[in-house]
Amino acid sequence: MTSEEYFKNLKLQIDGLYEIAGKAKKSGKDYETFVESKRASDKYNRCVDILETVTPEFGKHRKDIIKRIRELEDKFGVGSDEVALEIAKEIAIGKFFKFETKEEAILSGLRFGCAYNTQGVVAAPIEGITGVKIDKKENFLYVYYAGPIRTAGGTSQVFTLFIADYLRKTFGLNRYVPTKSEIERYYAEVTDYINYVTRKQYKPNEEEIYFLVKNVPICITGEPTEKREVSRHKDLERAETTRIRGGMCLIYLDGLPLKANKLLKKLKKYGDQFNLTDTWKWLEDFIKLKKDKTADTTGTKYKFLEEVPAGRPIYSMPTLRGGFRLRYGRSRNTGSGCFGFHPATLEILDSFPAIASQMKVELPGKSCTVAVCDSIESPIVKLKNGDVVKVDSQTKAREIRPEIDKILFIGDILISFGDFYENGEKLIKSPYVEEVWRFDLKEKLDEAQKLIGKERVDELLRNPKDISAEEAIKLSQIIPLHPKYLYFYNDFSSEELSDLIEYLISGEKKDNKLVLKNNERKKLLEKAVIPHYVSPDKLYIVIEDYLPLLKTFEGIDLEELRKSDLTGFELVNKFSKFEIKEKLTRYIGARMGRPEKAQERKMKGSPQVLFPVGQEGGKMRNLAEVSQIVTEVSEFACPEHGSSIFPYCLRCGKHLKFPKVVKKKINVAGLLNEAYKNLNESRLTLIKGVRGTSSKHKVPEPIEKGILRAKHNLYVFRDGTIRYDMVNAPLTHFKPKEIHTSIEKLRELGYKKDIYGKELVDENQILELFPQDIIISNYGEESAADYFLSISKFVDEELEKFYKIKPFYNAKKKEDLIGHLFLDIAPHTISPVVCRLIGFTANRCHYAHPYLFAATRRDCDGEENGLMLMLDCLLNFSKEYLPTKRGSIS
Repeated sequence: MTSEEYFKNLKLQIDGLYEIAGKAKKSGKDYETFVESKRASDKYNRCVDILETVTPEFGKHRKDIIKRIRELEDKFGVGSDEVALEIAKEIAIGKFFKFETKEEAILSGLRFGCAYNTQGVVAAPIEGITGVKIDKKENFLYVYYAGPIRTAGGTSQVFTLFIADYLRKTFGLNRYVPTKSEIERYYAEVTDYINYVTRKQYKPNEEEIYFLVKNVPICITGEPTEKREVSRHKDLERAETTRIRGGMCLIYLDGLPLKANKLLKKLKKYGDQFNLTDTWKWLEDFIKLKKDKTADTTGTKYKFLEEVPAGRPIYSMPTLRGGFRLRYGRSRNTGSGCFGFHPATLEILDSFPAIASQMKVELPGKSCTVAVCDSIESPIVKLKNGDVVKVDSQTKAREIRPEIDKILFIGDILISFGDFYENGEKLIKSPYVEEVWRFDLKEKLDEAQKLIGKERVDELLRNPKDISAEEAIKLSQIIPLHPKYLYFYNDFSSEELSDLIEYLISGEKKDNKLVLKNNERKKLLEKAVIPHYVSPDKLYIVIEDYLPLLKTFEGIDLEELRKSDLTGFELVNKFSKFEIKEKLTRYIGARMGRPEKAQERKMKGSPQVLFPVGQEGGKMRNLAEVSQIVTEVSEFACPEHGSSIFPYCLRCGKHLKFPKVVKKKINVAGLLNEAYKNLNESRLTLIKGVRGTSSKHKVPEPIEKGILRAKHNLYVFRDGTIRYDMVNAPLTHFKPKEIHTSIEKLRELGYKKDIYGKELVDENQILELFPQDIIISNYGEESAADYFLSISKFVDEELEKFYKIKPFYNAKKKEDLIGHLFLDIAPHTISPVVCRLIGFTANRCHYAHPYLFAATRRDCDGEENGLMLMLDCLLNFSKEYLPTKRGSIS
């Protein structure tokens, strides 16, 4: 199946679901008679849709705005900051429609620029930026931020300051000059936020906050978000409140201090073009001022060790021998913040770092999701009997785990170049690994073929790990010694290295093995992590594949070596006849973060229906135990039969509009009886409701929906949908046997050829994952697969018994859901992405293409997304259920 055919099929499925949901909505039993989940085919329409909710004029000029964005993208590049800055200015100066005030113009431009920069996916533009104001006395600009600005992410948060400053200059406004008291208030407020509201990953010191506040040309402010007042400088006129402003604090905690490097990079790219350089060139000085308070004098970072919860193990330290060795690369299940580890590594660590669990890492970034890759270096351990063993498989690790005395080398950590680039982290020198050795071999093809033959060279190019000791020695005449026969010499002193060489030379060669006396020098073998085993009588040490080791040190003058003050590796490379590369360049620190997760989303109280039960529902908020309550609720008027709390008349079924909010007595028992009658369902002992509704019109959800959810043991989210949260795990290719889907079904879904263009006939063939296909968890007795099977049954009964139309899924088993559409949504965002189920995994996560996670504005560093069955969302989502408090939209 081609990409065009794939997306065409997705669209046809989407159209079909909208048709079914639209038919159900026309029954008039919901607040609206149309599907409230709007389709947005691209980011341009998403941006307009978001802004239209607060400024309807955007919708009226949709075509002109989108046309102009495309023109700007042709000039500056798709998704570029320059487009966001320019479209923000053009909107603000009234190119598309006029504004009554400068404040309205600047706010609309700023919001749209933010929406474009965040791809129209998050609520930050309208809920995170709540207003702007021009100071009447000094003519500078205030920008009001609220908590939902966090949904934009740190970089996009602070990019809004660039937009605001650009608009400030466009409208000829002055820069903000804070007073001494205001600067001190900022520092006190940020400190109080950390101490009393929430801990943050970085705590700027007093000097840093003072520097930032003095130099930012915008007055960063916001609405009060906490009940707590600031500890000092409460009554400042321009601060406008005595309470803590959470949105402002986020800019000075998650934004400016952490993203200064990225902002400076942006400034150097287009600062002069948009007149930003003069007011932001101080960023360079701030970066010099800012010191990583968790780094030592060598630049090693220890931030990952902060606030380690009890019971969370530390696996690797940056400066201690035996930790994770950096390995550059990407497997089909790593990248985008997901790092690879050898399966044996997870096993010898007692499965604490399970697949899809989170690790806090020293670099790059803050954390990663755990994945496995069996082609990287495996751990090496010392057993209780003295053997030093390379553990090259998970099976072997499981067998010897009870006998492990000490981990000498924990194995590689596979990190992609993209993760360093994305986090602005400088690349570290790579150790000498098989991939690099293969490049060296390619450069010396003619000489190599003369030494070991063309056929063998071709085999080594395909699989550079499979090399014998003799071949390695021969090829070391023209290229560096193969990584398989390199050891950990970095921490050796000249004296220790001399003793090691002396010990090796003293050995006896017997049956292609090197036999050494078992004495105190064995510890040198362990320090160099040289695999060996102890004879049954404990008298001897035996090393296999010893020849490259001896050849490395052949002819070395030990006396001259002892006099040197070079490092162990430098000494080996200086005195050896071969060119020796570093086996190790850097250990990476890591500790356990969050465990893997795959579980249903529940609100406080685990409601199954958004219907108020008040205190009468008891501790369990049980609708089945309530007779009547008095509460604030919507009241609709039927011209023939009086009032109803639902948007339809219970007697004639007519759809009703324009509710008013009243406090009235509700006969819950009577409504429940009517609902049971409508569904023809048996009574349930427990249906969990909510204490009260907090939406604008206080519209309750139909009780029938709650009955059906309770019947299937399902729980509702605040927007009326059912969600299931799972850790994000990237996947670009898969084998049919890994996802437990038949060849026939995969061919039906469009997977007809493997990556080599061969027809799909075998479960071990490798297939490229389509960009919007997902694989969900089937772990445990109540897995995601089981939960979604229950949701499908709920939706079918809802269609049949509540909306009186044909059921859709008719699923009897989990496998029946394969091929159906889901929605993948990140926390605090408002635009889910359509995806298609193609299989299941035994891991507690959901696999998808990195493109899909990127579309939800998430990566895979331990984050999780929510999944919804698409038809459930189309039928049951309603904005009328959302609380009115800020942040509820996402």
